[in-house]
Amino acid sequence: MQRLGISLIHLDRDATLLASSAVAAGDVRLRRLQAAAGGSPLGVEIARGLMQSKLAGQARVLALLSPTPAIAAAFEQQLAMLDAAGSLDEVLAAEREAAQAYEAA
Repeated sequence: MQRLGISLIHLDRDATLLASSAVAAGDVRLRRLQAAAGGSPLGVEIARGLMQSKLAGQARVLALLSPTPAIAAAFEQQLAMLDAAGSLDEVLAAEREAAQAYEAA
């Protein structure tokens, strides 16, 4: 994988690092900027956009599953919470709650 420039991170269910490898090439400044972006308004906007795409796909599947009105309402409520999220924690909370409604269907 290193020959192809692919890094690997292997986590268990509790997010404990089991193994990792990193490609030595690359610009460390870029990685620092990427790490710092999560707490910035742009990083929150990027995370929100990614989660909106993910939840839109789940909403299409959920509609095929004919969820109960309560489950559908809970999922829709989290979509609204995601749209209003102003921090990365709020984005992740909306995604987590939507996932719980999705799994309940």
